[in-house]
Amino acid sequence: MMPSSDYRTAPLATTTLPPGIAYIIGNEAAERFSYYGMRAILIVFMTQYLLSADGVSAPMPEDEAKGWFHLFVMAFFMLSISLGNLFTSAVNFLIRNDDGSSKLAGADYFLFFTGLMLVTAIIFSIVARFYNGQRHLHQEQPG
Repeated sequence: MMPSSDYRTAPLATTTLPPGIAYIIGNEAAERFSYYGMRAILIVFMTQYLLSADGVSAPMPEDEAKGWFHLFVMAFFMLSISLGNLFTSAVNFLIRNDDGSSKLAGADYFLFFTGLMLVTAIIFSIVARFYNGQRHLHQEQPG
């Protein structure tokens, strides 16, 4: 006899949306609020609160701030696409057989990239613990 499981083996029979959809919508709303909030804060910071390397108030004119903001957003957008394509191409090149077929098929392909992502996150966490960023507010010294 099979042991009983507390997990569902079939979708919940309902005529409405599944109950988990509310969490997905809430998470998406929180992400968008955070993203657009940070964008707005960046513009306000650059035009009103930006300090020079000496700690003196040096805000940017609005047109200059817009230009730098658009350059920043577009540069990171293009960088993420370029690096993602480059990395995926390099890995696919390394895991192919001589006949061009992949050494990893199906779930193994997914698990390989998932494991690679986890290793990257662990390395990032270790490096981030030792990072000591520059502080320019109130003449604070790094420490």
